[in-house]
Amino acid sequence: MDYQDIKQLLDQSSEQLIQLNETVAQLTVALNDLMEENNRLRIRNQDLMALFSQNYHTNTNESGTSTQQLPAENSTDDSISGKARLQTFYDEGIHVCHPYFGSQRYPDEECMFCQGVLDGLE
Repeated sequence: MDYQDIKQLLDQSSEQLIQLNETVAQLTVALNDLMEENNRLRIRNQDLMALFSQNYHTNTNESGTSTQQLPAENSTDDSISGKARLQTFYDEGIHVCHPYFGSQRYPDEECMFCQGVLDGLE
């Protein structure tokens, strides 16, 4: 191999590394977006299940008796407070503060806004 061939291979390799780096950056952004969407949907799902459970219990109490039961996997624990739910999300790495609500926190990242929300609920 002569100098020109080596130089050409080096240039091609450099271009491929640049493209690979751009691809990894795009995948990282897409993954973060999906994680945030997943977190928002999980929170929304819990809120809807709580609302469903609340309406179900209200309708059951108004009619006196009920012939249906909520499936165990879909029922929510009424004894869990809002603070406990937010603390669970925060512990799982999800922001619970207004500016970043539902977005993923970096591992071991502390957020003073989230802590302020959680401390304010005591």
